[in-house]
Amino acid sequence: MSSFKKQEGILQTTLDLLQKTEEHFAFRYLPQKKIDINENGSFCKKTALFFAEKIAFFKRIAIIPFIFFLIGLKELFRIFHRWRLFFLACAMIFTFSLAFFQKNIPLLTSSGALSVLSDALPILIIATSLFLVIFAAPSTYTLKNITEQDVYFVRNYILEINDSFVYPEMLRAIRENIAICKEQAFLRTKRIRYAWISLYGAFCTFYFSNNGGNNKIFLIFTILFLLLFFLCAYGYDATIQKLFHTIELGFNEALHHTEKKLRVQQNNVSI
Repeated sequence: MSSFKKQEGILQTTLDLLQKTEEHFAFRYLPQKKIDINENGSFCKKTALFFAEKIAFFKRIAIIPFIFFLIGLKELFRIFHRWRLFFLACAMIFTFSLAFFQKNIPLLTSSGALSVLSDALPILIIATSLFLVIFAAPSTYTLKNITEQDVYFVRNYILEINDSFVYPEMLRAIRENIAICKEQAFLRTKRIRYAWISLYGAFCTFYFSNNGGNNKIFLIFTILFLLLFFLCAYGYDATIQKLFHTIELGFNEALHHTEKKLRVQQNNVSI
């Protein structure tokens, strides 16, 4: 009996795939020990497997959320780092260009055009660098946060479900289950945003009804609240996107592998 048939349908396989990918994201640099056990396994092996499952469950509910948050922040800082590079490059180019025009084109200096440009230079630098980050070409960012190592991990895990060979129909069925999980995960991100907005509205109502409106304290709280909200929402959302995009790309690799293998087998049979 194959390992796939031991599962209770594809629902458990879908859950196992999602959990394994989460653990790979969170603990990729730590050694992962596997406990092989069958129906006739010894008591010690069964006990070890029981505790391993409990530890894995604890990691998923208490450790992985923090690691996912840090992964999302890493993506945010990657974007900030790109903007910083663009900002420095624009500052150098615009500053040297302005100095060149002032030195070599006296007409612009006498007309006052360069004076206006010099006053607007900081805004121009910030606007240009933000434009280059916001409207970047998709090829420069869509797959930057997804590594081949992660994609191949998903592909290899899928291909090992049934002795390194799975029919494409089974893969597509599991893929549809993953799509449902993805929909639920992104629905949670929307609910988190609504919850934060509701919490902020409740605080505003309570604060102004009891303090008469101290604008300084309210402004500080608003800045801290919006910053915390942005970091939490973006960090969680970025990691969830990376997780499911990696699984989808892994499915594409696995489908390509299995369909290619099927074609080879069919050609051998026909010959």
